[in-house]
Amino acid sequence: MTTTTATAAPEGLEALPPHDALPETEESLRARYADLVSFVERCEAMVRAATAARAVALATAARTAALADTVAAAAEGLELSREDRDLAERAVTAELATVLQLPEVTTGGLLDDAVALTGPRTAVLEALASGRVAYRHVQVLLRETGHLPADVQAEADAALLPGCGSWTPTQLARRARSWAQRHDPTTMSERYERARAGRRVWVEPDRDGMAWLHALLPAPHAQAIYEGLSFGARMLRADETASPQDALVPQLRADLLVDLLLPELTGTSTPDPSRDTNGPRVSDDVRDAVDDGSGSPRCSDPRCRGRAWRPTVLVTVPLGTALGGDEPGELAGYGPVDARTARELLASASSFTRLLTDPVTDAVTDVDRATYAVTGARRRFLQVRDGTCRFPGCSRSTTACDVDHAVEWAAGGCSDRGNNAHLCRHHHRLKHRTRWRMTQAEDGTLTWTSPTGRTRTTHPAFPPAPPPPPPRAPEARAVDLEPDDPPF
Repeated sequence: MTTTTATAAPEGLEALPPHDALPETEESLRARYADLVSFVERCEAMVRAATAARAVALATAARTAALADTVAAAAEGLELSREDRDLAERAVTAELATVLQLPEVTTGGLLDDAVALTGPRTAVLEALASGRVAYRHVQVLLRETGHLPADVQAEADAALLPGCGSWTPTQLARRARSWAQRHDPTTMSERYERARAGRRVWVEPDRDGMAWLHALLPAPHAQAIYEGLSFGARMLRADETASPQDALVPQLRADLLVDLLLPELTGTSTPDPSRDTNGPRVSDDVRDAVDDGSGSPRCSDPRCRGRAWRPTVLVTVPLGTALGGDEPGELAGYGPVDARTARELLASASSFTRLLTDPVTDAVTDVDRATYAVTGARRRFLQVRDGTCRFPGCSRSTTACDVDHAVEWAAGGCSDRGNNAHLCRHHHRLKHRTRWRMTQAEDGTLTWTSPTGRTRTTHPAFPPAPPPPPPRAPEARAVDLEPDDPPF
């Protein structure tokens, strides 16, 4: 049996003995197992109590920061506008996100939960602190009933909390959703319009060069899109000439979605018989079933008519990979892609901005400009160098970011790689309009200082190449001033 050291336990819990010290009889092992289950139970109780304490601290921190801003404004005879308060709240969220090492969206959700738990939902907070419910139950309760009036929320807690001890979060969600629908004073139409305002599309990176594309849509639209893709996939599956035999309907749905949204990537916008593609060829019948035949996605909004859609995505390909090597490329906003995919993107798809990197330094050459505007080659260089917004923890692609001047142009700052970096609009505003501060080094490294003085550093995804060494002076050579002897 392998010898291991004792596992340290939290304060108040006994330490676990080494594995080789465990008794070997079945009865004693069963007893030890029961002790370990109790140990886990006590750990969970401590986690729940600590989570409740964290919620109180988060809410109190947010309220304290807001009060400090109000006092500071009052001392100057000013009154904070709604926009000022919103920016101040975002600055607090950004700082707490760096402390928790979580995305700002996640931290914002924790803050919203904390404010609710220390406000109208104190009964839920008490249940969490006492260990009667897990934080996942709390999140479900707040999500499914948080839109109700405060007095109705209290009724929901009284009705649902007693059963939480025997329900999983999924079971609680069904019951809470049903309860909320029965007691919501607003109409179904009003709730739909409220929910519809949250429609959006987002990408979630996955492993091995794959990613999830999510869309929160009105249910009829989502179902119609899915049925359209399913119909097209079944047609492709039935057509032996258009679909590989081993391609299943779920795979064909995905292929069809890519073909319709990115026709130039799959080659269906301008068919070329000599070109090989990974996805299936989509027949006219299939395309007519889910598309308008224009080669672009259908859009019912009149503003879409007559407009050609060209998404912009950055892909960086090492020179060796372009020549057949195996080093992965880099897809902005996602990460590494395999060499074959990188070469395919390099060779096709004008929707992608393609850049080659030096095989030794991985650097992209900078382009000098003497104006404030950052355009063309320099913008592409900065997009590749930064990869994402350069605020700590932010992963928004540079294609959706602003180019910021670390030292403002009006203060003498230049438009060059040592003074420019990408910030998403949210963090751009935080830098200029809150107490967050940022400095930039020549190599693109950014140092951020939070309102409470904590510092965080972010580095470029692709550091620029160091400047070339100065040219060597020519070696001095002796000069013979005497003429050569004439030949004889």
